[in-house]
Amino acid sequence: MKKTIGVTISVIVVVALSLVIIPTTLDKTHWQQATDANTVPRFELYVQLHSEGKHVAEARENIESLHWQEAIDANTRQGFWRYLQLHGEGKHVAEARENIESLNWQEAIDANTIPEFERYVRIFGAGKHVVEAKENIESLHWQEATDANTVPRFEQYVQLHSEGKHVVEAKENIESLPWREAIAANTIRSYQNYISTHPQGRFTQQAATKTFALGSDEALYEAALRVGTEASLKQFLSDFPGHQKEANAQQVIKYITEGLDIFDLLRETKIEIETQGSGLESVSIRLRKLVPYPITVRVPVGSYFVSARPSTQNMIATAESRVRLTSDDWRDILVSAACANADRNVPRSSTKFDIRLSPPSEDLKRLIVIIGKSNVGKVIKQVAVWIVTDNISRAKLDSRYRLPGDRYAASSEAVIKAMQIVEEAGIDISRKAISRVSAIRALSSKDKMVLDYALKLLGIKIEDRIELLTKDLKNRDWTIRRAAARVIGETKDAQAVDSLIDALARESDKTKSYMLYQGMRLETIQTQENKEHEAVSLAIARALHKKVEPLIIALQDTSSGVREDAAGALGQIQDRRAIKPLIDVLNDIDKSVQQSAAYALKTITGEDFGLHHTEWNAWWKQNKETLLAR
Repeated sequence: MKKTIGVTISVIVVVALSLVIIPTTLDKTHWQQATDANTVPRFELYVQLHSEGKHVAEARENIESLHWQEAIDANTRQGFWRYLQLHGEGKHVAEARENIESLNWQEAIDANTIPEFERYVRIFGAGKHVVEAKENIESLHWQEATDANTVPRFEQYVQLHSEGKHVVEAKENIESLPWREAIAANTIRSYQNYISTHPQGRFTQQAATKTFALGSDEALYEAALRVGTEASLKQFLSDFPGHQKEANAQQVIKYITEGLDIFDLLRETKIEIETQGSGLESVSIRLRKLVPYPITVRVPVGSYFVSARPSTQNMIATAESRVRLTSDDWRDILVSAACANADRNVPRSSTKFDIRLSPPSEDLKRLIVIIGKSNVGKVIKQVAVWIVTDNISRAKLDSRYRLPGDRYAASSEAVIKAMQIVEEAGIDISRKAISRVSAIRALSSKDKMVLDYALKLLGIKIEDRIELLTKDLKNRDWTIRRAAARVIGETKDAQAVDSLIDALARESDKTKSYMLYQGMRLETIQTQENKEHEAVSLAIARALHKKVEPLIIALQDTSSGVREDAAGALGQIQDRRAIKPLIDVLNDIDKSVQQSAAYALKTITGEDFGLHHTEWNAWWKQNKETLLAR
């Protein structure tokens, strides 16, 4: 028993000695390993394993020393900031902060820019280089101002450094720069700008003196005029406001852009012109400027061209014309115009004109104002003018106004629209010779507006049209009888057949040709009863057979309209007895009569020698016996 107790006590003692000896040995071993390595991780491991070890304080001192050495070796802001983060109470904190400031300052010095110095001041508001940093900022601002050498930059310097060492010089430059700019520009505008910004400036009196002198210097205006463009004159007005030639420059700009009436420019001897005829629809004008600048010439609506030959028509402009003259060469333009004397000759290139501001007729003056505003064609304008100037009849219009390839230049629709324009001008259209005949002829129009206007002029409704036409077949005026027959032929209304046949029986030879011509058109009437249609055709055929000789006689009528209608009717009848008389008519003085005869010959014979009288005669000599024997 005693022996067992003794053994147990021995074991306890051994274990206790082991617990004391082993930690001491490990502490010593770990410390030795840390000092041998001399690195932050090994010292940190020692502290972690032996937080109560006898070398803990020394280990922590070594960790701080090693971190500091790393920062010193790196010599960067990041390195020193890391040291401060890890050792906020370390023995090198003050030195670390000084190094951070020094490094920032060095970066600012190296960059030598305003943002870097401002950054230094912002971070180190009480740093040892703040005063120098602010001086550098001011110096750099001054350098920028002097390099730019502009008022805004010097004003910026003064604003940022109101107590700076260059403020006086900056303010002097702020005043002197505008003055130098004013001197360089040497314009009224530049001196006025100087005076407005420096009313008490050193150079204000000089600016006022120069402004006064420039305002009367005509050479400035002449220089702009020599360039002769809208831009040069506008620049003159901008640079020299109040100049004694300001109004002149404004007027010249108006000449260039808006232009002036040809009459004003002629009166002021700024242009010269030559005029000559160019047919029924225009006047040719040659223009040349006599001034050193471009000019726009307007030929207004209503300009009146008086022919140098009393036998030739005068002309009136029906639309405004403009031409811009930029060189000293002659320039040709065509002015849209209408003839003002239907009975006279058409103007040719040899016709010369004097130009006047307006026509002598008050009615024509009112009419041309309406024409200038209306969007109608040349034919309508021409008819409207002749209605006013000549009180032209429809027969004379049809005879006088023709176009190549067209029987009449003016259709019923065109005449009606011309009459409307005349009425719009405040002129009583009902008293014009053209009125009733044209209104009757328009009763067959497909244009509702034209038809409605014709009905209004005649004072009837559409359902009364045939009744009016049949009555007008008995009118004392043969032109109205012709017009009524024409519309009956065009409308092909069966109600009017009997009236037209009755008119044939009593009509004089002068108008029979036209009646017969329209009767031929009525043969195409389609009725519900064939017997009625046959009776109509027979009556017309008998009338036609009896009236060939009167139609041949009508080819010699004094009226070109009757001659033309007679030729047309003979072409419809297709009687061979008419061939030779129609060939003779190919020498008629009226082109439309010639064309009507040529068409009739082609219809009767099937041959086509056009208007060539000689060829038709030769053909007739070879074939007349055969043709007349049939």
